[in-house]
Amino acid sequence: MFAFRRSSTRKVDQPEFELVIDRDKVAALGLDMQTVGSDLSALVGGNYVNRFDFAGRSYKVIPQLERGARLDAEQLENTYVKGRAAT
Repeated sequence: MFAFRRSSTRKVDQPEFELVIDRDKVAALGLDMQTVGSDLSALVGGNYVNRFDFAGRSYKVIPQLERGARLDAEQLENTYVKGRAAT
């Protein structure tokens, strides 16, 4: 018999991994951690960011990587985030 404490923040049926970001490399590329975090969150989080109207109906905009890329932690190594604008 197994006993576990129920937690609203943890779900045992969803995969989880830890992503470690090289802060020095982020800074050397002229990026900031807030931008990197928000871009990655949008790509793997599944939250909607906006709505658009098409043919009289309203649809949610949900930016995400393809399902296979979201489920494989190694695929995040090939994920790009927006950088600073070229001048």
